[in-house]
Amino acid sequence: MSDKKVPSFPLLRDIGDKTAPVVICFVTGGMSHNWALIDQELADNGLRVVTFSARFTMGAPYESAWDGDKDTAHFFGEMAKAYDPAGPDFDAPYSFSDCVADFKVVMEQLGVKKAAVLGFSTGGMMAQLAITAFPDCVTCGVCCSSGYDPNAVGENLDEVKEKIAKNMARMANAPKAVSGDEASVVANRLALMGAMMDAEEPESEDPRAPYLTERAKDDFALGLVDYVGMGEPRSALAWALWTRDKGLEEHHRRMETNTVPTLLVHGKADPLVPFSEAAVLHKHFANSTLVAHEFGHILGPADSQKRLAAKIAGFIKMHATA
Repeated sequence: MSDKKVPSFPLLRDIGDKTAPVVICFVTGGMSHNWALIDQELADNGLRVVTFSARFTMGAPYESAWDGDKDTAHFFGEMAKAYDPAGPDFDAPYSFSDCVADFKVVMEQLGVKKAAVLGFSTGGMMAQLAITAFPDCVTCGVCCSSGYDPNAVGENLDEVKEKIAKNMARMANAPKAVSGDEASVVANRLALMGAMMDAEEPESEDPRAPYLTERAKDDFALGLVDYVGMGEPRSALAWALWTRDKGLEEHHRRMETNTVPTLLVHGKADPLVPFSEAAVLHKHFANSTLVAHEFGHILGPADSQKRLAAKIAGFIKMHATA
């Protein structure tokens, strides 16, 4: 467990009516590529939407607070030790439990006693943990594109394996975000948007592309860019340390008796976390509801996104006033 001092988090975004129900959102590497597609939709549906960056992603403002003396190559080297349960100790800057504890720090900064929590992908796993770790502080939770065990291999994928293989290839071949290069950051966000949502049309033709382009430019100007990508080593090490410390086992025990209303949203053609993992999560996560859509790792094209955002906002508002 990290003994580093918890920083004061600058809030990445705080939008919507300040008197509306609050949803606090974990922004992690993958979420940085798609969150701009939904936060304004949720605000337009009557929520106050607050996002903050988890410790291990999103650029220099957070990296400098933690491990400025450690370079990426060092952490990639440590990953070689991390996944052998009987292996040697490894250098992890913090655990998933540290990242989830920061949810409470943000609540204190906002001056709120209860809030909804939301996350996508890795952020969805963090939202799961916030639900089970802090049930008295969470009105409800929304976990998008996260599974029961992200390290598990999904079953019964024959019907979507061709799409999954195609989209994984698209993500692998996406333009890389290069430090100091705004154009590469924009190109990376647009390419990953299409691959993650299982889009057939060119990303430049998506009606949301202009908005996402402007948001990518804003993030670039603020230094809030995930340059390392899906192989981000601190993310993997935080997960590995938490798992080795039996955090996953404890989380699974808690979810069996969960009392916090929880909405699970998952794409049937998700190329990163197979839908079968969402089904397992729903089976074990007490008080959860599973909503499926037909697309990939994010919420699909514009019409699907709008429909699902309205459903998510309705769920949060219902439980904020329950």
